[in-house]
Amino acid sequence: MPVNFTVNGDGGATYPAAAVAGELLAARPGSIIIAHANRPESGTGAGLGAALKGMAGQGSKFTRLSDAPPH
Repeated sequence: MPVNFTVNGDGGATYPAAAVAGELLAARPGSIIIAHANRPESGTGAGLGAALKGMAGQGSKFTRLSDAPPH
């Protein structure tokens, strides 16, 4: 099943950590976020870590696309 993303979480691993966190925290329910874990020197990892803690604390739930209900 082809899918597309709705949020570019890290600008292709070019955003600093604060910008990555901001993108993720601004995501709406049902968003598909793309981020790149192939550049360890980028802000992606730190930004994801910061945002995911906040999102989980706000009641967000996460799923794999393969486990998501069809729309």
